[in-house]
Amino acid sequence: MRKLLLLLMVLAVTAAIAAYAWHLWREHETEHIAYTLEWVQRGTLDEVISATGRLQPREIYIVGAEVAGKVTAVLADYNQTVAEGDVLLRLDDRLAKARLEQADTAVQLARSAVRQAEVQRDTAAKLLKRLRDM
Repeated sequence: MRKLLLLLMVLAVTAAIAAYAWHLWREHETEHIAYTLEWVQRGTLDEVISATGRLQPREIYIVGAEVAGKVTAVLADYNQTVAEGDVLLRLDDRLAKARLEQADTAVQLARSAVRQAEVQRDTAAKLLKRLRDM
C-alpha cells in the first residue's frame, strides 16, 4: 500500500512538472515580437548613460579660514563652481566684533593716558623753569 501511494505521489509530481513545462513552451511559442517602422529623420539624440565606478579629482584644493569660528551660513553648494574670491561661508563675527570694540576702548584709554602724561610733562617743565628762574 505504501509503495502504491509513493508511486502515485511521484506520478503526480511528474505530471505537475510536465504540465508546467508544457505551459512555458506554449507561452514562448505564442510570444510575438512587434516591430515599428519609421522613416529616418534628423534630430537630437538624448541618451543617458549610468555607470558605476570611482571618480578621481584632477586637482585637490585645501580650503581654510584665516580665523576660527562657528559657521553661520553656507553660501556655496556641493559641486558648485566657484571662483577665486567668492565667499563660501560666513562665520559668527560677534566675538571678533566684541574684541575689536575692546581693543578700540584700550586705544582710547592709552591715548587719554598719553594726553595726561603730556600735561604732567608740561606742568613739570613749567615748574622746573620757575625753579631755575628763582
